[in-house]
Amino acid sequence: MTDFTHRFAGRVAVYAKYRPSYPAQILNILRTEIGFDKKTVVADIGSGTGLLSKMFLENGDTVCGVEPNEEMRSHAEETLYEFPHFVSIRDKAHDTTLGDPSIDLVTVAQAIHWFDSGPATREFTRILRKNGQLCVVYNDRDKKDPSMQSYEAIIEKHGRDRARVPDVWLSGPC
Repeated sequence: MTDFTHRFAGRVAVYAKYRPSYPAQILNILRTEIGFDKKTVVADIGSGTGLLSKMFLENGDTVCGVEPNEEMRSHAEETLYEFPHFVSIRDKAHDTTLGDPSIDLVTVAQAIHWFDSGPATREFTRILRKNGQLCVVYNDRDKKDPSMQSYEAIIEKHGRDRARVPDVWLSGPC
């Protein structure tokens, strides 16, 4: 698999400024579905600038943000320094260096298409505690919407180093 760890080099400020946030309802869904609470230890894999990590930190959770890109990780460290339960880790989805089993919830937001699914799945299985869960947050595009069709055409024509979401990640019950 291609190494995309430098994909956002030199673009982190723009990425952080314009990346849309995630809906707060995620927390309510997790509370209802898996008994999520403030004692949950979260590993946010491909945590980038810390956008999803922040939601869990504001909830009072401990978050291990795993991010291989130096600029993205540094931005997260600078913006999340006020949260004492944030741990920043310079590693990849398939080799987090987290202890086995030490995590209640693995989260992935918008980064899953960069992962090699087989090794990442094995790593998530290794670090998750018994009854641990995986939560994938991914903004999908409505392919029937005309504006999204036009947007997709622009991305296809001008996009660089574009990764695709493997079907294996999208085939589960969640």
